[in-house]
Amino acid sequence: MNNGKYKKHRYVSLLAVATLCSGSVATTQEPASPAPDKQVLQRIELPALRPFPRPEDAVAGDQSRRTAKHAFFNGSDALDPAKKESVAYSLFLPADYSDTGGERFPLLVFLDFKSSPRLEGQLADLEKRKAWPFIVAAPHPSKDDWSPKRLLLFLDELEKRFAVDADRIYLTGVSRGGSGTWYTAMAAPERFAAVAPICGVPAHSEAGLLVDLAVWASVGAQDSSLIVEANKEMKTAVEAKGGRKFKLTIYPGVGHGPGPMYDDPEFYRWLLEQRRKH
Repeated sequence: MNNGKYKKHRYVSLLAVATLCSGSVATTQEPASPAPDKQVLQRIELPALRPFPRPEDAVAGDQSRRTAKHAFFNGSDALDPAKKESVAYSLFLPADYSDTGGERFPLLVFLDFKSSPRLEGQLADLEKRKAWPFIVAAPHPSKDDWSPKRLLLFLDELEKRFAVDADRIYLTGVSRGGSGTWYTAMAAPERFAAVAPICGVPAHSEAGLLVDLAVWASVGAQDSSLIVEANKEMKTAVEAKGGRKFKLTIYPGVGHGPGPMYDDPEFYRWLLEQRRKH
């Protein structure tokens, strides 16, 4: 891990089931078994998301619909503690990862619209994988929406199970995963060193929450004008509040999707330069 040189990543085959309820966690875990170059999905039980309580067609307009859904999934009623849902996630560990050596590793949590093929595709490329020092956790949602409350419970479990450097936790996501990145960052900006929402929709009325957080947002110039303008407005709003760590990249000729962000080595260098503010 020294001098920017990192070994090849390996996958760890690990089945861990945690039950989260009433503030307590019960964990059953099998011994870790190294499985080089093999992906094994992990599973964790988290409180289930309640269904959005009213039909979308009862809310006039796309923006109103979006606002209503975000308000619901960010609220206290989004989770049903009486029901559990098994959430699958992909886990990637650096080749020199150890729970016992005392070293702490940066954590990158990746949220995608439906699953997580994009980032996994990056890790499947051996040449790219050699340069990655991150623990990567990519949850696969069973629903399109991300609840910040449930994501923070997921993050709590990762910190308990793995040697995570709490000052180097990064969150990124695409599409609804990008929106989930925005809203989770606003729910708990103190948990992250940096966030990188891609083609997500932020709420610029909450810009003051992100003044001290490093943000690199990106969107395609050919994406929906609503999404492009929302990201521009967020940058303006954060900077108006005194924020100086906000980057926005608008990719020419790119529509809705990740664009070239995850292929850019500068993106990962930028992440590793960021540390959580105390």
